[in-house]
Amino acid sequence: MPIHQVTNSLSDYNYNAWYYDNCEWYYHFHTNYELLYVEKGMVEVQINEKNFEVTEGKYLMVLPNQFHSYRTPESSKVWVGVFSSDYVRDFHKTIAGKTVHNPIFECEEGVGSYLKNYLIKKEVPERYILKSCLYAVCNEFLKNAHLEDSGTDGNAVSEILKYLSENFSKDITMKELAKELGYEYHYFSRIFHKNFDMNFRQLVNIFKMSSAIEALMTGSKSITEIAVDTGFASIRNFNRVFLKHTGCTPLTYRNKAKK
Repeated sequence: MPIHQVTNSLSDYNYNAWYYDNCEWYYHFHTNYELLYVEKGMVEVQINEKNFEVTEGKYLMVLPNQFHSYRTPESSKVWVGVFSSDYVRDFHKTIAGKTVHNPIFECEEGVGSYLKNYLIKKEVPERYILKSCLYAVCNEFLKNAHLEDSGTDGNAVSEILKYLSENFSKDITMKELAKELGYEYHYFSRIFHKNFDMNFRQLVNIFKMSSAIEALMTGSKSITEIAVDTGFASIRNFNRVFLKHTGCTPLTYRNKAKK
């Protein structure tokens, strides 16, 4: 089951960057942009159930709210940066409501050198240097992205994910959500099932479990308190869903996280 990365769903100039050897990440999504650069080797990427191979020296851009995973079949050294739309507001407006057919791209030599000097490293660049790097990346991305209008689907998907990220603890049905967002129910249902390979309750539980996992790893609340905070009526149901989602109980997960 996919997971919502809460820590990569922050705005207000949120930025994080990491280096990975043999990059492996389960199917997940978040509300920020994600940029991948393969320094060595090759990485297999899945975005919204489409498969891509990112080879040495190439970049890949994951847009907000896209489900994605990474897998290294042999070996790789990869830099990954995650950044909010605040850094690239003009670019964010340009691609709003668009579908991207080619997320893989290369950078021109001069741009690539600039990025390696200032962006592709563990240290966070100064704010305006960072913005210049990210806009340079976005410009290179747009040269090969092949954008098309996604119609109302893209807007609806963003609205669904945004609403659930803020209201997952409420007891809400898909019919109630359609009304809340101003969509006719049968039309909304078609959009939902077209864009999500799961039922509505499973998607809600992704948000619940992601919040619960973060609380178990970083907080001091009891498991019962976490169950209540994430909208479960009983600890028994919380334990059942958590076990199905992660393969272990909340207590086992917390104990592993503390080691």
